[in-house]
Amino acid sequence: MPKVKLGRDPAEERAKTIRSVINAKRGERDIQSQKDLAEMAGINRTTLSAKMRNGTWTLADLTRLDRVLRFDVDDLRQIVRGSR
Repeated sequence: MPKVKLGRDPAEERAKTIRSVINAKRGERDIQSQKDLAEMAGINRTTLSAKMRNGTWTLADLTRLDRVLRFDVDDLRQIVRGSR
């Protein structure tokens, strides 16, 4: 019998939304990899990878990313609300 997920995990949904916003902006800015993004933003590569997975971003992290990715108002709205 297949497993059925009865409840949704808001933390996972929020992490997924933030991850998709960051990856979309990375593509728009022609940044090839997370490694390149980490170097440009001044964030440790393993730290960036972990935060992309679990969504535990701080304001300082997002500020560093904003310097590189230049989020617009809609992107910030999605990051703060955690929904599309």
